[in-house]
Amino acid sequence: MTYLYFDSSALVKRYAREIGTEFVERICQKENITIAISDVTIAELGATFARKLRERNMTENEYKLMLDIFLDDYSNRYFKVAINFKVLLLAIRLAKKNSLRAYDAIQLACAINVRETITFNESKSDIFFVVADDALEKAANAEGFKTINPNTYKE
Repeated sequence: MTYLYFDSSALVKRYAREIGTEFVERICQKENITIAISDVTIAELGATFARKLRERNMTENEYKLMLDIFLDDYSNRYFKVAINFKVLLLAIRLAKKNSLRAYDAIQLACAINVRETITFNESKSDIFFVVADDALEKAANAEGFKTINPNTYKE
């Protein structure tokens, strides 16, 4: 089994046309993968869609459709990582160590939580951190993740 932990910067490409959208669509369709996301992703993607609407990069109807599709996928398709006290304490350490913003630190802490869980339960599983943010990608690499950046990845 392969786990793809998606940061919001990469997952948004599944719903909004951006650089890397085609790549994200392809990897999400592969067999034997589990897509993991943090619970914070719901707020981050909702805010991103609202920003795109405000900046007139989408219509009100497109906003509603995109949000509805994402919320359905959130409920039915993704392995969701809860944010608990342990994750938040780890996020504090990661923010300091890697100069991360709060949500980025939480995303990385959640990915570490997934990695620890699958390492314990499924020793033959791989996990990749899918991210389209250079600073967060660098921090994920520093924490030992194999990363995939849909903006630059070459298959």
